[in-house]
Amino acid sequence: MANDWFRFKQFTIYQDRCAMKVSTDACIQGALAAGSCATGRALDIGAGTGLLSLMMAQQNPQLYIDALELDADAWQQAGDNCRQSPWAANIRLWHTSLQDFVPPADALYDFIVCNPPFFHNQLQAPQQQRNQARHSITLDKETLAQNLYRLLTATGAACIMYPASEWEAWHETAGRYNLYAQRTLRVIPMPSKACNRVIGWYSQQPQTQPATEELVIYKAPGVYTASLHNLLQPFYLNL
Repeated sequence: MANDWFRFKQFTIYQDRCAMKVSTDACIQGALAAGSCATGRALDIGAGTGLLSLMMAQQNPQLYIDALELDADAWQQAGDNCRQSPWAANIRLWHTSLQDFVPPADALYDFIVCNPPFFHNQLQAPQQQRNQARHSITLDKETLAQNLYRLLTATGAACIMYPASEWEAWHETAGRYNLYAQRTLRVIPMPSKACNRVIGWYSQQPQTQPATEELVIYKAPGVYTASLHNLLQPFYLNL
């Protein structure tokens, strides 16, 4: 069973009221997102525990973040986690769906991060809260792409993560809404394993040859690669 809390170097995530707990995949995306934005306005879609917002805020003190969460328990817990952090003034939590969200003063965002629900046609778990977090019943690919285009500035970027099995469907959907991959990162658990997650940066700027990279998590069971160690070192207590 996952711990009810996860302590990082500069903040703590409490997660007993959230369906989706802190994971290595989420921390990888959070660290990459934190390195992709510096100032301006950012949007965290599906904030969950508030992890991604807090990782971005830690590394970018001039960044202002709006974080959306539909589930009431997760929204309350993300709010608690953010208020107890050093960056409470930089993060605003919104209890709303992406479809219903209207940004303050109709402002657009320089950076958007999202780890969307990703099971489309698979058996659903009995817990409604976990279903909502894991299945694309509240935020499908069409809705996500449409709203990324609606909310991004002309030069802004969105950092999106999907399972490798969902990636091509997402990429095709993004293209229909004039969102173009600028860079993709294939996440591989171990050298002997296949890629299981893909993280991509999308914008409204056409790109003929987006950069493609790979990140291997473990070089041996329980032993991080140097690349993963360096990526998460600013955040993990024991790195």
